Amino acid sequence: RSPGFERALVLGEQSDGLEVIPRPGADVRQRNVSTVLDARRGIGAPATLDITTRYGGALADSMRPLFQGGMMEQRQTDYASYIARYYSTAKVREPLVVNDDRERNVLEVRERYTLASAFAANNEGVLELVLHPDELYNYAEPLGAGSRQAPLWLEYPVPVRQAAACWPASSASA
Repeated sequence: RSPGFERALVLGEQSDGLEVIPRPGADVRQRNVSTVLDARRGIGAPATLDITTRYGGALADSMRPLFQGGMMEQRQTDYASYIARYYSTAKVREPLVVNDDRERNVLEVRERYTLASAFAANNEGVLELVLHPDELYNYAEPLGAGSRQAPLWLEYPVPVRQAAACWPASSASA
């Protein structure tokens, strides 16, 4: 992360004053998430949930160590536990697939789950289908209480993109 300084004093014979510090490009820490929920088999039938996350730039570099060194079983467990917070009936359908394109500096993680049903009854007993934009939740949470002793630093812009698609049950199967 760049602290946002605009200039620096470079020590050396070629510099005679403050030098401009270039700002990182907008795609330095990019994350694109595609979520597809397929409930075409019907309201009470099992559904599938497929999530593909592409990390680019510095974010790809920081994510790579998580998928190296034979820790894939633990990563699979972590990912499954995370998704179960939003979709309680989610079960792993296929193992995590990680594709690392170092030439383009893109790391892609594919998750595949089965849901007992995409629909769940709400407090009134009405069946609902909820797609969670979980990538954005962290940016909407309160920052916490207490008195601040230092300035608040937030990353800006936040280069997160999450797209969701749902193949709903047809009205004939409802």
